[in-house]
Amino acid sequence: MHLEVDPVKTVAKPEPEDPTEKYLNRALQGWRSGIIQDHFEHQRNQADYNKHDDTDVFWASKMYDSMAQMNHVGRFVRAKRFLDIGLVWSFAVSGYVTIDECDDTRCCPGGYATYVMRACPDSTGMGISLPVSEGGHGPAIPPDLLPRIELKMHDLMSYDLAPSKPKPYSLAGLSLSRVPFKPNSFDFVICDGHYLRLSPDNDRRPWNWTRLLISQLLLGLRAVSSGGSMFIKLAHVERPLTARILLALCRIGNHVRTIKSQHIHVYRGSFYVSVQGVRTESDEYDQLLKGLERLWYVMTFEGRDGYGRDITWEEQDSVMPWTDVMSPHGIVTIRIVALEGDRGGPTAESGPRMWVAGEDTVAMI
Repeated sequence: MHLEVDPVKTVAKPEPEDPTEKYLNRALQGWRSGIIQDHFEHQRNQADYNKHDDTDVFWASKMYDSMAQMNHVGRFVRAKRFLDIGLVWSFAVSGYVTIDECDDTRCCPGGYATYVMRACPDSTGMGISLPVSEGGHGPAIPPDLLPRIELKMHDLMSYDLAPSKPKPYSLAGLSLSRVPFKPNSFDFVICDGHYLRLSPDNDRRPWNWTRLLISQLLLGLRAVSSGGSMFIKLAHVERPLTARILLALCRIGNHVRTIKSQHIHVYRGSFYVSVQGVRTESDEYDQLLKGLERLWYVMTFEGRDGYGRDITWEEQDSVMPWTDVMSPHGIVTIRIVALEGDRGGPTAESGPRMWVAGEDTVAMI
């Protein structure tokens, strides 16, 4: 079977014979539909320019309830020492966020960390969040839990996430901070940092969405202990980079599943991946770290002016070779992990929901 691959935006064309590939291609067409784009454009405007006085209180409850629902389905929250990579690019500077559009829901880390500490009464943790002065939220964890969590008000994009790689001499004055923890020291890691559409840096780095994703994956992988668990937000399994990352995570974890919140991102392409039993001593783990380091370096330092550049299709192979993604085993893994999933009751669902394009219609399934 021959597949014509668009290196930038599409998984495969023309319409493939394999039902999983066909489903992913139709999902990609659905998300590109003008009908869907118009629908979410209104929500993006609401997210960027409107704010209510009770926004923080509202989202505190939503975030907590979201984690509770997903943990009820997946039973993945088990922690003695956890790391919450929470809000990084904040919507606080721009306003109110609607339920379906929200990309941060409870500040600095708050809702998710609060749930973890309530569910695991003996746990302690660390939270990383963008400083308020740079557009982040202030802490919103209940006072009785604050002694159990160390808050780092840092922009994770300022960490040196490839410490073994020499940095360009011309940028020697650029201050990159050390990662604020010992390697592999957390048994539960949440990677849920988010992108700010209105950041002025996006004009110079249009690839910042990808850079943020790679950065928090690197940070999370360095943090998780051997046998520990990760809880990672991804988006659009039909996107090639997402598919590569998902398969790479399957190679380093003993148990991997996708979980869809019924409280936030309900009609969006985002979803969470639970990776349990991370094998930090494995060759696959080392290969993934090195591949992500390479991509982070490219997006941070390379390019004509030394300000970084977008990664190429071929460079994405450092995460997972595309031939592996399109192999029979890769396609089956995507179907089982990302598309089928387990059902946890009438309102609990695994796997992402998708807008799928038919001949004349676009429908949510």
